[in-house]
Formats: sequence, C-alpha cells, structure tokens
Amino acid sequence: MTAQVSVIVCTFNRCASLAETLASLAASEVPEKVEWELLVVDNNSKDGTREVVERFSRSATVKVRYLFEPQQGLSRARNKGLATSSAEYVLFTDDDVLVDPGWLRYTLGALVDRRADCAGGKVLPLWRGDRPKWLSDRMLNVLAMLDYGDGLLELDGAADDRMLYGASLAFRREKLLAIEAFNPDLGRKGSVGAGEDMEIQERLRKQGGRIIYEPRSIVYHKIDPERLHKRYFRRWHYVAGRDRAKLIRPSRFTIMGIESHLLREFLSTAMKLLGATLQLRWNRLFELELRCILYLSVFKHKIGRIMSA
Repeated sequence: MTAQVSVIVCTFNRCASLAETLASLAASEVPEKVEWELLVVDNNSKDGTREVVERFSRSATVKVRYLFEPQQGLSRARNKGLATSSAEYVLFTDDDVLVDPGWLRYTLGALVDRRADCAGGKVLPLWRGDRPKWLSDRMLNVLAMLDYGDGLLELDGAADDRMLYGASLAFRREKLLAIEAFNPDLGRKGSVGAGEDMEIQERLRKQGGRIIYEPRSIVYHKIDPERLHKRYFRRWHYVAGRDRAKLIRPSRFTIMGIESHLLREFLSTAMKLLGATLQLRWNRLFELELRCILYLSVFKHKIGRIMSA
C-alpha cells in the first residue's frame, strides 16, 4: 500500500532562506511506495516568497503547491496546510532549516514502523556567527536546538518533560485533526512567539498518543548573528512567558490565576539567582535571570488576563 505524505513548510518574509530549504527537500531520499507532495504556506509575506516557490516548482520532481494564509501566525499557517492536505501523514519543517537527505525517510519510518502518532528528531545548529562564550548548552533550546542522543525514545511525558520541536515535527493527520490541530492563540506571529509545540504534544498525550524521537531524523537550523545577543534571549523568554500564561494546568490552589507550582518554581529560581550573584557565577547568573524573566512574564500576563476579564 502506498503511503501518502504532505511536507508542509510555513514561511514569512524569508524568501532567500526558503529557497535553500526547498533545495534541501528536493534532495530527500524517498522510500518506495511513498507518494509525497510539498505544501508551502506563505503567511502573508511581503518579499519574493511566491516567486521563489513558483521558480522551484518549475524544475522540482515533487508536486509543489503554494498556499497563502493572510492571518498572521505560525499556528494558523500550519493549520492551513493541514486543512489543504489529504495525506495520511503530515511532516512540518521551517523556512530557516536545511533537512538532511534522510529526514523524510526516517521521520516517516517512525510514524509507520513504530506506529507513532507524532515523530521528530534532532535539530542541529548551523552557526552563521561565532557562538558566544556565555551561551551554555542549557540555553540552546532558545535557538530551537534539540539532541536527545542517538537512541530512539518514546517521550511519554511521565518520566520527563522532553518534547519535539516544530522544525522537525510530524503527525498522523487524522490524529492531529482529532485533537483540533494547532492552537492559533499560541505560536510565532511574525518573528516572536512560542508554546504551540509543547501545548499540542501535551494534548496528544492526554488522548493516548505516542510521541517518538527518531535520532536519524535530522534538520540543521540556521542561527543568524542577530540571535546571538543577550537581548534576543531576554526578549524570547518574555514572549515565551506571555504565551505560557495562556496555558492552564491543574493546581491545588492559585493566587490571581497563578498556579502554585509556578510560584514554587519562581521562588526556587529567585533563590538560586541570589546565590549565583553572591558567588559571582556570571554565566549561571544569566541563565537564572532568563528563567526569572519567563516566570515574571507569565505572572504579569496571567494577572492581566484576569483584570481585563
């Protein structure tokens, strides 16, 4: 039986980078009995995105469809691609990555052979500038880096809080539709935003879905110099806090809409920040500062939502 696959790339004002992404997808290793198409969702770009897609489609050996989503938001663009596809499997990647030739084959293998409902793999860096000395491995998640090692894993959410990232994220389409797709209130809008990948995987787990990390499924994320500044990391954590404020989790008690576990985590982080300050541990100090920014942003936006209700 032939497997039907849609690879969905959502893009916004990155036509030059998109061209590189499409070229890498064109070199994909396609297993036998697999029919695939490429859906490019233009999320209201003002550059030459459409021309790049049309030029690529004229010489591509894969079916290419250009879609336009005028409402800003990565989640809306993903849902546009999902609604347009009729394939059994949908594979999402981003317009600032290069996919490894084996990415499609290994990602699809996790869905088909391992009976996963969601699958993804490594997101490795392509540095476009010098990595700062203050950028520890613990902060690489801000740059969407992901590497859980070389063994295949089932991320059940009970043993740990690990998740897959949107640069390499695939689903059984019917399972994704059953949980009502991506939350349009979350995710990147323009150049900032977060939270939709974590939230959709949490919803999937609650419905008994299986999430598989396949280490041979690899994409390379381009890290531009403007992301390698502390101000970018501070802004990212503030925006991540804003988006996480929209998530509500069970709690024994709340104060002004703030769950007890968040208050405990913030107090613990604040004490560690004080200790790092007294010990002059500068790199650790910045990591803890970022965590505090995230919690304070969550608190601010949770309280704001209550006050405006």
